[in-house]
Amino acid sequence: MLVPIEELESRWLEMENPMALLPLLEYSYPEVLDNIKTSKVLSSELLEQVVEYSLRFPSRHWALSAVLWIENGFVINSDIYDGLIRISKDKTDSQRLRHKAFAQANRWKRGVGIK
Repeated sequence: MLVPIEELESRWLEMENPMALLPLLEYSYPEVLDNIKTSKVLSSELLEQVVEYSLRFPSRHWALSAVLWIENGFVINSDIYDGLIRISKDKTDSQRLRHKAFAQANRWKRGVGIK
């Protein structure tokens, strides 16, 4: 069962720690994007922090959820790209996660014109 977004926002206000917002990744990215428009807490910068954090978090569930967000249009930056590359090279991660991370890193790299 999904934790209501309003509750996650309250947790963020209490903790100011990206871990409080990890359950946002269980929502579809477009759904969270719609909530940003009316939220006094959520912002694209905060979501960027959550995605970066999720790629480093020990539970790979969150990393896979973040990669799925990226597949669905979440715009990444160079730090997220670096996280995706780290995942793609880590043999302890599942093949599915490594391949998805590598594909999204390459898509971003092509998009910004890096060879």
